[in-house]
Amino acid sequence: MKRNYLYYIISLFGLSFVTTACEEQKPDFFDEGANSVYFDYKTADEFQQSVRFQDKGEGFPEYIPVSIKLKLLGYLKENVRPVYLKMKPVEGYPEIAAELPEVSFSNNEYEKEIIVNVACPEEYDIEYAISLYIDGSEPGSLSCDVEGCDEYAIYVKKLSSYEQPPHWTDDAVSITMYLGTWTPAKHEFFVKLTGDESFADLWKLNNWFDRTILRYNEMAVAELRRQYAETGEPVKIEIPFNRECNYEKPAYWTDVHDRFFEYSSAVFADMANSVGANTTNEEELLGNTATLEDIHKACVKHMMEEYNRYFTEWGVSINDFAYNCWFQMYDDVEYELVQPLCWSTEGEGGGEKPTKYYGEYSDEKYRFMINTWLKHQKEAGKQFMLWQMFPIIKNWITMGADWDSLGGGEKAIKECYKVFKAAYDAAPEGTYSFSFPQLDI
Repeated sequence: MKRNYLYYIISLFGLSFVTTACEEQKPDFFDEGANSVYFDYKTADEFQQSVRFQDKGEGFPEYIPVSIKLKLLGYLKENVRPVYLKMKPVEGYPEIAAELPEVSFSNNEYEKEIIVNVACPEEYDIEYAISLYIDGSEPGSLSCDVEGCDEYAIYVKKLSSYEQPPHWTDDAVSITMYLGTWTPAKHEFFVKLTGDESFADLWKLNNWFDRTILRYNEMAVAELRRQYAETGEPVKIEIPFNRECNYEKPAYWTDVHDRFFEYSSAVFADMANSVGANTTNEEELLGNTATLEDIHKACVKHMMEEYNRYFTEWGVSINDFAYNCWFQMYDDVEYELVQPLCWSTEGEGGGEKPTKYYGEYSDEKYRFMINTWLKHQKEAGKQFMLWQMFPIIKNWITMGADWDSLGGGEKAIKECYKVFKAAYDAAPEGTYSFSFPQLDI
């Protein structure tokens, strides 16, 4: 067999390169037993490469090829010697996918360039990375015995083609309540969905005559649901649900849902918002029938909290709030109660007006009142509304409370009082630990 001696690094320059790049490691160039390969670069900065994915009008490429140089140490041999490239995460960076080639050195080869195909990241403007290394553990394969020349890092980022509109910030509630937080991926999604590069112009988002931003929301929800139904892939564009928009009943809605929620777009949106559901997690949070009663309870608690917020912040008739956040309640469900702020004599409460008729608050009394009013309204063929029992409005001049004339005012609370007092008196003495005032009405 003819033996070929490889003197591929015999000059002083070549020797200087190996000792500098590989941290003074001095491989035995002419050892017949040498069986090594290394990444062929001179300085530490060259042992890494940055890749940037950009959309140049034709969408993002699926992969970008990265060229990497390898070189042998030792004898050339007249047989094929494989090189097993592997990859591992780089600490502090999310890992990116890549396609690694099959690599080998055949007769008389001592250097080559290989191509690693790096995948396009899913998220915009986040640096991903992988580290390539040579695994010499396989029998007959080439290893890398030169410290400092044994790994090669690739850093990858997907650059957005769009800049965040200055008016679409997290503080812009009039936009985020329909479109959510701005992200590059979401912007790209809406451009494709609407076919309009300028869909986010402020005058378009504020075009209430045409319901533009509401239509964007409805279109996005419908499209993301369609994509999920077709592919089964998790939805990654987060769009909130809004009670002003119209949505088809979701595919996961069942008869069990109907037991606790009478479907409408508004009820669905309130239900979703009560438990933090959006397009990315709606089926996970709302589709499990085993948890629907708990979700229903959470929604009712949210409704009670919203009533308190509405009372303190807006100071308008409860009639205006009646359907802004509403869920049907049932007398066979044990709810976690929230004391109505209007039924309080402290802070921003309603003062003496409700306590004149209902006495002091307790959870037991409030639960009795709710169940009694539920029964009364059902027998009368009327709809139950929680705030029908509290026709009280905030007075922003006196900072006290007034009777809400649109909600029936004092006349309405008198009627509620008579219903509650009659049901209370009909029970055997000692049934309850609370009492109602004795009024001559």
